[in-house]
Amino acid sequence: MKVVEEMNCQEAENNTLPNIGIDPNKTIASGEGNRKNLGYAVLSKLYYELVMDIFFNNHSRRYKNSGA
Repeated sequence: MKVVEEMNCQEAENNTLPNIGIDPNKTIASGEGNRKNLGYAVLSKLYYELVMDIFFNNHSRRYKNSGA
């Protein structure tokens, strides 16, 4: 049990958050676009990994001529 406690202490010491400095007086240039829409990338990756595009294409093909 002592080994586990030592390992937990070591992990806690090594697991520190990075310190990111932000200058509140610095302005962003008008043409500079650093924002990225990462939420879209994650959802898009899941969409294709789950083969949902094929599912929806087949589903729409099935009901395309039924008039429903």
